[in-house]
Amino acid sequence: MRAVTESGIYMGVDVGMKLHVVIRRHLEENRTRALFIGEVDTFEELSELITRYDVRRCVIDAQPELHKTREFARAWPRKVWLAFYDREHGDHEWVRGKGGDASVVHVNRTQALDEMFDLFRQGKAELPSNARRLGGRVQHGIGEYYREMMALKRTLEENAQGNWVSRYVTERKADHYAHAELYCMLAAKADAHSGGRMLRPRRVRI
Repeated sequence: MRAVTESGIYMGVDVGMKLHVVIRRHLEENRTRALFIGEVDTFEELSELITRYDVRRCVIDAQPELHKTREFARAWPRKVWLAFYDREHGDHEWVRGKGGDASVVHVNRTQALDEMFDLFRQGKAELPSNARRLGGRVQHGIGEYYREMMALKRTLEENAQGNWVSRYVTERKADHYAHAELYCMLAAKADAHSGGRMLRPRRVRI
């Protein structure tokens, strides 16, 4: 596998009514610096961002716009991976697309959120000086980016088998930027999985 290059630029996109985007440059010692944090309205604008920032890899939320995200991934077959939160146990599973199929990462949601928040706790995910006001809709000096990053809370819940498991909950608060940061983190991992030996593709309905 190839290591993440110092100059690598990676993008994460959460899909909803708006497309929430985080673009980061990877530096030495696994640090990253935010280059773009914001919303766009269309997939055409996402393509413009890929070109403008010379994005190396992008991971985008596959749902709920399956058709549009699939077409976007096919338009950028060497750069874009679709993400599904469908892994309950074990590590994330990477399946590189072949024959026109989109590349897919099956994500362990709790594990990925743990990994992403840990980067911030360690000070490895740098933010601009105006981070508290990013995302607009500023209230009491705090913008939408900070509110959505703080929306997720880690809890322990008992599952149907009586086992205690960790989960992140939001109490119905918006958390789009948190997932965009998560996908941006995964985009760097996708860079490592874009060459060399891969898992055998499994059939995925997208």
